[in-house]
Amino acid sequence: MTNNNPFHQGELEVQKLAGEQTIASRLTRLVQNSIPTRALDFVRQQSVIWIGIEGLDSFPWAFPLFGSPGFINPDKEKQIEINLKANHSIPVEWHSSCVFRRS
Repeated sequence: MTNNNPFHQGELEVQKLAGEQTIASRLTRLVQNSIPTRALDFVRQQSVIWIGIEGLDSFPWAFPLFGSPGFINPDKEKQIEINLKANHSIPVEWHSSCVFRRS
């Protein structure tokens, strides 16, 4: 990632291999580090969110969390609270309210 490009080196390489650099470069203005205020209610109404974590094997893992609308709470433009108690497909040690922060 650079100041002018929100995509990391791996994403840039995939775009190059797919021949999609031109299209991706047009989308850079859509990638933001915050949730627009006008989208907060929309996010609260969702019943699924994808999260990414680093596994014990040091590889990244992405998986969906499902719940009733309201289990995702973007209480600020840069912070999302996820009620993990509403989700039974995750490890038991995660079953508490948890705040994922993006810096």
